[in-house]
Amino acid sequence: MLLKKLAISLLLSMIMLLQGCSTLGMNSVTQQEMNQKYADQTTGSRFIEIDGLQVHYRDQGEGPVLLLLHGILDSLHTWDKWIEEFGEGYRIVRLDYPGFGLTGGWQDGEYSKERWLAFFDQFLNKIGIDQPIHVVGNSLGGGFAWQLAVARPERVKTIVMIDPAGYAVDGTPWPVTLASTPLIGSVMRYSTPPFIFRQGVKQVFGNPDNINPADVERFVDLSTLQGNRSAYVDVFRYLTKMLEEREAMLKQIPNIQVPVQLQWGEKDPWFPADIETAMWKKDLPYIDLVIFEGVGHMPQLEVPKKSAQAAMGFIEKND
Repeated sequence: MLLKKLAISLLLSMIMLLQGCSTLGMNSVTQQEMNQKYADQTTGSRFIEIDGLQVHYRDQGEGPVLLLLHGILDSLHTWDKWIEEFGEGYRIVRLDYPGFGLTGGWQDGEYSKERWLAFFDQFLNKIGIDQPIHVVGNSLGGGFAWQLAVARPERVKTIVMIDPAGYAVDGTPWPVTLASTPLIGSVMRYSTPPFIFRQGVKQVFGNPDNINPADVERFVDLSTLQGNRSAYVDVFRYLTKMLEEREAMLKQIPNIQVPVQLQWGEKDPWFPADIETAMWKKDLPYIDLVIFEGVGHMPQLEVPKKSAQAAMGFIEKND
């Protein structure tokens, strides 16, 4: 029902667009302007060239290495509160991977899990990390975490998955479905009405009172970076296509040999906690499962202290 309402809202927005409305999120912001707001030099923002992209990342601290991977439409800023909780004693690396954030998308619009995994290899090599690391990911980033553990076991020491993409028994989240339709996807390349992000964030939080307005503003802002709207559509269309490969991918999960922690928001509207966690437990019986009651799809934003402390205890135990 929600998907239907959003689709209708988008179609109405398209009509308004044709009538000349200028309030539909059609503005574009240059890289320089966006960097000034979100590439904070005081917290270590850096850029490195990989596969034709200027990749935005932060590399902080010393010690065991954590690689933090955000979810769809998100950025490395999603982990800000985690950095405060972990403090010193770790080397924490986080990045805007291709398709999102200040990095933006590949110019050819071609996405695949193989290309992303190859990108992560290049990134780690280029910043001088060759030892096994702890990989943490939310949503799509959680999907990459377990795929790295399967495809690059020599690189991975443990994985922490937070409401990860994987079984997705109810299909793809509504933003992915919407953007995959030809008509709406074409419009989204030019217009991302702010209400889409406000509604989306409200939906994925278990308790709307936990929403930080600055996070919503960031989602909206980053969508206006030149090229990001098209990148979102290209990514979403690939993710829809990837459903055709899902069965073969899921057969690889029991092959994961590293320690795994699975964090889940009990009110996740995209990936139902009870169904999804049962499937993970079936394939990986040894998994360390943490459920956050009353929390939605993004525990690292909604309950960052609890989420970070759970991960820290698990990582310290298995380091």
